[in-house]
Amino acid sequence: MYFWTPRLIKLTAGERFATCFTPDGVPAHYPTMLALNYRRKNSASSTIEQYMHHLVHFERCCIYNGNDIIRSMESGQYPSEADAEMLADAAGITTKALRRFSARKVVRFPKSWGTDERVSNQTKSGRLKIFADLIDLVGKCYESELKREERKPYQELRLEVVERLKEARPRIASLNRVFGGPTHQQLGRLTRFLMEFNPNDTAAVVWEKPELNERNWAIARTLIECGLRNSELRGLKVSDVDLNKGELRVLRRPDDKDDPRIHEPNAKTYERRIPISDDLCQFIENYIFGYGSEAAERSGSPFLFLSHAKNALGQPLSKKTIERVVQDIGAHLEIGCLRPHDFRHSWMQNLADLSIRNGIEPAEFTRMANNLGGWSYLSTMATEYRGDQLAKYAFEKGLKVQEDRFDG
Repeated sequence: MYFWTPRLIKLTAGERFATCFTPDGVPAHYPTMLALNYRRKNSASSTIEQYMHHLVHFERCCIYNGNDIIRSMESGQYPSEADAEMLADAAGITTKALRRFSARKVVRFPKSWGTDERVSNQTKSGRLKIFADLIDLVGKCYESELKREERKPYQELRLEVVERLKEARPRIASLNRVFGGPTHQQLGRLTRFLMEFNPNDTAAVVWEKPELNERNWAIARTLIECGLRNSELRGLKVSDVDLNKGELRVLRRPDDKDDPRIHEPNAKTYERRIPISDDLCQFIENYIFGYGSEAAERSGSPFLFLSHAKNALGQPLSKKTIERVVQDIGAHLEIGCLRPHDFRHSWMQNLADLSIRNGIEPAEFTRMANNLGGWSYLSTMATEYRGDQLAKYAFEKGLKVQEDRFDG
């Protein structure tokens, strides 16, 4: 077998590239070919890295079944329908469980896999897509060495297996973005807290260290006012904020040389300009010319929000740092499981409420929200977010009516 190791590396020119490496530290042949194909289609480096993890799972599936599919295909023995069924079944198991089963000392022989050893339908579907792409690639490489008249039966076998894998992909349920998260009232309480207080208020000191309290308040206000994603916030540079105009720019910067992070944050959607309030301008200005300037002077980093940890002073923030900031606010307000993306939900909720108060037509609201949220003008994302919020609000109102009837 291959025993590939997925890894994301930063090249000299700043490009992030993900592939699988052999035990000798050499980029693996077929995974690298696939990665280059995905890169050509403008797939994000983080997405390709996830694909490489799926290829490692493919390897474990082969070990589990005792069939080296790639080597067999290189000798003209294409996978059978039974092999496709095996891959479809094993794609639903965690890599850890398969690795434990295929170890030299097997802990147990599973008669059936437990719930904790299975993955979501979304993960299984993604794996089967990558499995199909890999088999398709290996088959095409083998067929390219054959004479034209010899290729047809192999092409038919390859397409049959690829189609079988794609058919085995489970259906993915539509994602509701608000149910299961903070309630409508909790998001409203979050908004009121962040809009009514400031870092200097005694009741609003969430973090004891003054540099963290000032930075994190600026982070929270930026999230709640602008509806940014975690990655978009971490990608902001000082030059992206115009305090005179009261404007913030979200830009796409793939493979930024100035960014030392291997897992570089990128804007997921379109570039855009977002108007910001005078209060938010003041929050950001206080941080830029205060504790932020001290951190930037230490590292020379151009990014807006920086680390104040002793071992990483002045470095741009990680994904987990933003998550901790949000969790601290949630703990302060007694809102459990608060996530950075909940601030985007709250932003959409506030935008929808604003449009209703000002009599903005739904079509005009969609265009406005798409522009500020970074979606295309033809996108339905803003409508879906708003619909989920209204459905949740209506559900909570329905519960209140039922309680009133019961009490009556």
